[in-house]
Amino acid sequence: MPRKKQPSSVTEKEVFPTRLRELMKERGITQKMLGDYVGVRPQTISLYSTGQNYPDINGLRKIAEYFEVSGDWLIELTDARTTYPIEQAAFNALGLSERAIRYLLAIKHTPKEWPYKPHGIERVELLSFFLSNPLFDMMLCECCVYVDKMCEERDQEFYDTQEYEICSGILKEHGFEISTKEQQAAYRFNEHIVLYLRELLNQCINPKTERELLEEMRNAEHSREDEEDWE
Repeated sequence: MPRKKQPSSVTEKEVFPTRLRELMKERGITQKMLGDYVGVRPQTISLYSTGQNYPDINGLRKIAEYFEVSGDWLIELTDARTTYPIEQAAFNALGLSERAIRYLLAIKHTPKEWPYKPHGIERVELLSFFLSNPLFDMMLCECCVYVDKMCEERDQEFYDTQEYEICSGILKEHGFEISTKEQQAAYRFNEHIVLYLRELLNQCINPKTERELLEEMRNAEHSREDEEDWE
């Protein structure tokens, strides 16, 4: 393939060269090492990595084989690196990370007697129960709120103003205070996430009917809406 006329500062941002550089950096692979395997000069690999040139179909196959990734991933036909069809299907269908998918497949094949006692509940069984329970989604939503709160940047300019001091003083006179994002997140964790997790585990021990589960979910949703309105 002839060398591109565009400057490398433009072509290096394309998908194939970006992912190739990513793989080479992750694995600590030099241009010579990859070139020897593909059967081209290191200078050619350099052109591949900047998007100034692209390999032919055989070269693409060898690069994918060398890094044990999907050729489709290299050219952006999929976002799944894996070459295993079952993992590709799960990735495309569920949107989970490849690491998460491999974990799910791994626990499925974990010996039942390890690391827990025989005949006890298994991780895959408990996970299936969580995923099929509406309360798990409620807990997941609360986890998202918790993470968002902890990732928010504190508006330091507001806390350093006279307006904040006045508002804070008035609230304290009435027994209230302005809570920080860390305090709000801690409240979510202790009063919501822990509560849902405890209830999920209790329901695993003493299962409830689908009607009871839906009713609890509706009550929890109303409770959360009232609390958000208050905030």
